[in-house]
Amino acid sequence: FSFDKNGDLHIRILASNASRTTATNYWVRSSDFQNWRRSSAPDSGCRAGIITLRGAGGGGRPTGKKSFRRYDPETDGPVDLTQVNVRWSGVQTNQFWGDTPIPYRSRIAVWEKPDDATLILGDPITVDRHLFADDEIGTWADSNDNFGGIHLSADGRRLDCYQSRLVPRHDPFRVYYDNLLADRIMVTWSTTDGLNWTPRFFDAPTLDDPWGTQHYGVDVWQAEKGDLILAYHRIYDVQQQKVCTELAFSRDGIYWQRAQAGRPFLTTGERGSFNYGYAITTGNNRRIAWKGHCYEVMQGINVLHFMFLAVSHVDNRSFVTPKFFKERFGGGRMTGEHGVENSPVMNDYESWEDICAVTKTQMFTPALMRYRVDGWVSALPEREQAEFTTRLLQARGGLQINARTAPDGFIRVELLDAHGNPVPRYSGENAAVFNGDDTAAALSWQKGRLTTVPEQPFKIRIELVKSEIFTISL
Repeated sequence: FSFDKNGDLHIRILASNASRTTATNYWVRSSDFQNWRRSSAPDSGCRAGIITLRGAGGGGRPTGKKSFRRYDPETDGPVDLTQVNVRWSGVQTNQFWGDTPIPYRSRIAVWEKPDDATLILGDPITVDRHLFADDEIGTWADSNDNFGGIHLSADGRRLDCYQSRLVPRHDPFRVYYDNLLADRIMVTWSTTDGLNWTPRFFDAPTLDDPWGTQHYGVDVWQAEKGDLILAYHRIYDVQQQKVCTELAFSRDGIYWQRAQAGRPFLTTGERGSFNYGYAITTGNNRRIAWKGHCYEVMQGINVLHFMFLAVSHVDNRSFVTPKFFKERFGGGRMTGEHGVENSPVMNDYESWEDICAVTKTQMFTPALMRYRVDGWVSALPEREQAEFTTRLLQARGGLQINARTAPDGFIRVELLDAHGNPVPRYSGENAAVFNGDDTAAALSWQKGRLTTVPEQPFKIRIELVKSEIFTISL
């Protein structure tokens, strides 16, 4: 991403076919973030214009460039958490990291010491599973390939790893039209020494969630110098076979709350749209600030979850037939008495041939999601009018408001002294009044002649009429 001297945004795109045998790199540009055209690479005069978020890293496979050995506490001393990563072993069987056998599809903590060997810290934290016996209840280490990197606390004393736990379902609570007879529930694994990990559910589904709700990963980053931690949480609705994204927040990185209870932050679209089946973030931890809004890269997939084809599939998709689906989801899990035929998604399709035709169109589409600067939380009246007063504040200069009103609405802003009494020059007929929609509108008093605030501590009294306020900046 970069901006040129005219303010146009330039984005570099990598496009490939399904089997990744061919790939094309090219640039596109836009002046309004809505209409795009091909362009040449931007010149050296472009500026970055990107806000990089402090996020969760790790999770990739070892590069193989360093040697591996087991951690020895007597030789190596206490573990430095700032150098610890959690690696995924991948899908290869019978592999070794150094002399240590490593289970495939497992997550293992390693100490990546600079200019030294990579130290393996104990046994795997999680190992992927797919099937359970009818009497099993499972363990915290049972997992699946849906995870979300790691996160170091602001004080550097605790490391968190995010990984879905696989929880087995048994009759009569099975969800037969999923490709797993178990639930994926996101877990926060925490350690203070790099060796011992404690699991807690990240944000377990509740009775208000759709039946069979599962978790498909999480992107985590920090705000407010680490005092606030935010997450894009991927939610899989098994009944609808769709994956959307919710926004969650935490003050400690362990206990999480949903920012928009029951309402996705990033929603899927209607059939035929680029994000019909998936609307997810990419974990790149970068956003663009432009004209009062933020933009982040997202990815849409135009088919439902059970139609999803791995990117390793060949480009010729003639193999996608009703027989393919039956063999792919055999054992009565997707077809037959309890199969997709009885799933709510079948209301949208006339036949298996119809489903196959849609499946063959699968595409991964990059897009930009847009939201208001500081627009995730607001204050607004339950009806048409409300009023509130802030705590005691002190500032120099002026105030800016991020708010919007109805055409016949307004926001009145008055200043009070430390005892709650109105300050004449900033109250009553001299109050600041805002009408419109702006993310950084300067407030003025005495009918526009005064824009600065008093040097003494003050409170702000705000009256909302058919309006909504997001922030006031001092």
